[in-house]
Amino acid sequence: ILQRLSAAAPDDTGLRFLLGISHGKVGWTLEHLGLHGAARDEYELGLAIHRRLQELDPANADWRREVAVGHRRLGLVLSKSEPAAALRHLRLAAEALACRHRRGRRGNRRLAARADDDVAVALKLQLERLLERGLVSAASVATAKANEQEAIAALRTAEAQRELDAQSASG
Repeated sequence: ILQRLSAAAPDDTGLRFLLGISHGKVGWTLEHLGLHGAARDEYELGLAIHRRLQELDPANADWRREVAVGHRRLGLVLSKSEPAAALRHLRLAAEALACRHRRGRRGNRRLAARADDDVAVALKLQLERLLERGLVSAASVATAKANEQEAIAALRTAEAQRELDAQSASG
């Protein structure tokens, strides 16, 4: 129904936004039914719609958030089959959510932290696959995992300090 309505009113960004959301919900359902390829297709459709909307109005927080969510969902569904592509999408999601958090969106701190964790998981999967193929050594994998965790911890500490500084300045 939304596809027909959106096609009939191509300038209605509200309908397009809802169409993108519906692709994400269908993707989520397919993913939980174990149909990962079909879920990926739906996530890609939703992400494409939200990217186009974001290009129309980069200041629209809802559209920016849905682009980040689309990258996250796509990254998670790709994590087992295409770890390099998954990592790229998860990093884009983490960057977008961290940017929103820096702009004062307190509710996104939890989402930004979860996105950082998603990136770490995808990186670990990718490193483990490279190790299985003999393309990296076990020591290299251990070092990379430790560095990733240290980087995430440092980012979280810096964000928490920034938030405390902002509270002190305003209070």
